[in-house]
Amino acid sequence: MPCHEHTLRRALLELDVVARTHARIAEHAPVIRQRLQSMAAQLEPRTAYRMIHGELGPEHILIPAGTTAPSFIDLDGAHYFDVEAEHALLTVRFGDDLYTQFLTRADLELDPARMAFYRLALYVSFVYAGSQFLASGYPDREWAEGLFDYNLKQVMAAIQIPFS
Repeated sequence: MPCHEHTLRRALLELDVVARTHARIAEHAPVIRQRLQSMAAQLEPRTAYRMIHGELGPEHILIPAGTTAPSFIDLDGAHYFDVEAEHALLTVRFGDDLYTQFLTRADLELDPARMAFYRLALYVSFVYAGSQFLASGYPDREWAEGLFDYNLKQVMAAIQIPFS
């Protein structure tokens, strides 16, 4: 199964779970579902993939004392996948400005349609994660609400629904 189809299945499952308990998401779930499906339908399957970390961030990079050579750590989630999935995570996590300034290279030739698809799927996934934290009684409720609300706002913007 192509990478983007795997991501689509996960995003649709997470959307369905969240829609069962959040009326606002349930109201817009058909539009979100359609957008995810139409974005995925535009992507051609690939025959070659790249190794990605899967959850890359500063806590997964080690620079030993006395060196400037970084090493990746915590590689349990590393796998071959569309490289755009990793770069979409970096843009979501660090913002477009920091990503553009420090985390990308001009020679990567990333597919903008894949980047947009993976970003929307990530936002849906983070809405799901926020809802799971809230439902579980996670001790930092304010943080969980922030995770849920921020990412819901991003999903709504992607489907061009005003968020209030």
